[in-house]
Amino acid sequence: MSASASIAVTPKAEASTNKSHLFLDLPPELHLKIATKLPIAEKMALRHTNKYFLATIPELKHEDLLEAEMDDSYAKKNFACLQVVSQASS
Repeated sequence: MSASASIAVTPKAEASTNKSHLFLDLPPELHLKIATKLPIAEKMALRHTNKYFLATIPELKHEDLLEAEMDDSYAKKNFACLQVVSQASS
């Protein structure tokens, strides 16, 4: 590749790159509001996405995890048991 050749960034590619950061650009207060509306599994997944969300989204209470286990949409998932195991190994 010659020194004068460059890679052009199309507006479409640039727009898609910018859109991927819109959620992260929101203030922490909105991240918390959004997280409180998420189902348990999605909240856990978001919390473990990166260090920021791990620090921002409060750890789920054992009672919340037990309640999620009783929900039919989370059949065969043992959230509370997984939390106990992860705490025991820490």
